[in-house]
Amino acid sequence: MAGSSVVALGVLFTFCASAGAGVSDGNGDARGGVPGEVISRMGQKVRKSPALSAPVVGSYGPGAHVLIACQAAGGRVEGDGLWYRLADGQGWLSAHYVHVSGLVPVCRGGGSGSSGKPAGAAGAPDPKGAPGAAGPTGAASPPAAAGGKDVPGSTGAVGPAVPVKPAAPAKPAGAAKPKKPKKPARPAKPAKPTGAIKPTGPVGPAGSTGLPGVPGASGRMQVVAQDYTVPPMSLRQLLRSPTCPDGTRIAGGGYFQPGGRIGGVETVDAYPSVTGNVYLVGVNNTSPAAVDLRVFAVCQPVA
Repeated sequence: MAGSSVVALGVLFTFCASAGAGVSDGNGDARGGVPGEVISRMGQKVRKSPALSAPVVGSYGPGAHVLIACQAAGGRVEGDGLWYRLADGQGWLSAHYVHVSGLVPVCRGGGSGSSGKPAGAAGAPDPKGAPGAAGPTGAASPPAAAGGKDVPGSTGAVGPAVPVKPAAPAKPAGAAKPKKPKKPARPAKPAKPTGAIKPTGPVGPAGSTGLPGVPGASGRMQVVAQDYTVPPMSLRQLLRSPTCPDGTRIAGGGYFQPGGRIGGVETVDAYPSVTGNVYLVGVNNTSPAAVDLRVFAVCQPVA
């Protein structure tokens, strides 16, 4: 890829904060993290916590190189709710405007980080009052005064029966009105004839099989790097990373410009050398000025 500042081949890899020896942010402060680049044309502000409403604690210009420690969910930016925490602990950047060259681990404890407000102390529970003593039992109500029982009266004489009125004669039913004849149903429209089916085109050739992935192993990745100065107007400059330490093997790598992107750098080759246990990079420098490049290798522990 011509003109790119970071090339990463091989398997996806994770830069852990405790194993980032040899990678710098361009200011001479070496620490661990996944290399990233700000891709926003307007640059990006650094927030105290992963949200657009959080206070601004700094900023980076377009194309700036940063080191990412971990990722967490936060406020959405253009529909993207992922945020990256900087390895130097300064704050957070929206992942929507940062391109990383590796797999970023998930932050421990989510996205609260060190910018969240401390939780208030829990209040002491209110003591319950002691139950009151039971009141005295009330006196029993006096019995009702004995009175005489009412004597039932005698049954009166049966009155004469009321004559029943004769039922009114039923009215004759009227003649049924003739129903209007229903309109005849419209005939269904004939179905349109189906067009002829076009013949299917020939099947294209199958693509080539991709390279097999490198099996993972337990333990932490290691990163080693080497700085180079590429002369101006030079072609096919072969640069190599330091050899991976004993007990590890090359798993990937790349290169970037520590001092910021300078035009005229073209990638010719970039691949891991299994036999040499190093990462090789071939570049052209068509600019009239010398360019500083940093070539790094990702070393995976041997299972």
